Amino acid sequence: MNLDFLNESQKQAVLMTDGPVMILAGAGSGKTRTLVARIQYLLEVKHVSPFQVLAVTFSNKAAREMRERLSVNTQLNVGALQVTTFHSFCARVLRMEGTYLGLSKNFTIYDDGESQSIIKALLAKRGINTKELSPYTVAAYIDGLKNRAYYIGLPRNEDIEKFAEDRRMWDIFLEYEAELHRSNAVDFGGLITGVINLFRTFPEVLTKYQNKYKYVLVDEYQDTNRAQFELILQLSQHHRNICVVGDEDQSIYSWRGADIRNILDYENIFPETKLIKLEQNYRSSKKIIEAATEVISRNIARKGKQMWTNNDEG
Repeated sequence: MNLDFLNESQKQAVLMTDGPVMILAGAGSGKTRTLVARIQYLLEVKHVSPFQVLAVTFSNKAAREMRERLSVNTQLNVGALQVTTFHSFCARVLRMEGTYLGLSKNFTIYDDGESQSIIKALLAKRGINTKELSPYTVAAYIDGLKNRAYYIGLPRNEDIEKFAEDRRMWDIFLEYEAELHRSNAVDFGGLITGVINLFRTFPEVLTKYQNKYKYVLVDEYQDTNRAQFELILQLSQHHRNICVVGDEDQSIYSWRGADIRNILDYENIFPETKLIKLEQNYRSSKKIIEAATEVISRNIARKGKQMWTNNDEG
């Protein structure tokens, strides 16, 4: 496999296949190209089975782009590769293993509208006017719990105790979860917490999936929440061949639970981490890079990168 189309940092990101790796990839640094080359290298050079690779990203669009690039770049069968989103992966696991949690294989996945319909019914049952307490506010509260990897039965840490201090909201949450269970349904957040619960409660199921996926890759890591981080940690603890790609300077989803600590604390969780920085920008002019660097450098919650470019002024 020829890697001459990559710069030196990108080559490092491809070749360091074993053990924990964090790739800090600035905007326009060829992140997707590098990640695709890394997977291709695992398949073609390391002769890893496609069934042993799990690549998880944040959106269906990103997963689709990665699959398309892989299908063009390699002659190997990429159909067996799991290139997917967190929610799609967890839905698939629960379809296979959900009976452990009392779910049938044909359980329903509720979207936001269906979840809010349940919440409206619960508010009406309690005689609460939706002008007094909106279904959206309750849904955000429930999402907050699930983004933090909480599910019923898990001991409450200090963070969750703060949620539980609002007794009315907490009781609605408990009723909401009971209604989902009665309806053989899971909401989006529950797909991830359901798998976390499954893996914690039934270690033999976790071992099965740890053995199945020897290499785990995570794109857009800066946008992951705590639940997604917990899931990644569970899957990668055995082989520890975990590669995350992200940029703390592009974290834009804190409003829906993205936790920048997942990047900042990564090396504490995996002390043997190899840190690689993709700092060459192929997209922007020098003036734009300099202006962006001036703004970004004021952010103290970052690992630190020095973006640069060979592009002409413009």
